[in-house]
Amino acid sequence: MFKSLSWSGVGICTVCYGVIFFVVRYHILRAYLPVHQGQLAMLLFLLPGAVAGLLSKKVPLMMAVVAGVLATPFCLLLVEKGSMPFHSFWQECAFVLSAIYWCGLGALAVMLCRMFGQLRRREQ
Repeated sequence: MFKSLSWSGVGICTVCYGVIFFVVRYHILRAYLPVHQGQLAMLLFLLPGAVAGLLSKKVPLMMAVVAGVLATPFCLLLVEKGSMPFHSFWQECAFVLSAIYWCGLGALAVMLCRMFGQLRRREQ
């Protein structure tokens, strides 16, 4: 299952996921986003998934999810030790699962674009 993973790609996606985790968690982009009820910055988690999709042709979804799962404990540990107030356990679980979901969705979007590209080439 993990044989076809590119561990260098997982490392790149893990770092990208970690950077975006802190950008979203510390509300760094809040001044640049429109006032909205939801957290639009969560859409930034599509980027590590898209990077995983571009780096791996065989298993992009697996790479994105593994990168998210590997980065999450380190990010939560640093958030807990940092100056950021730690929210309740269930709130953190919801945030983390949502972040991993969006990361996987980014990989799925790249897979979908690849599939449409292959279909277009077959029609020509």
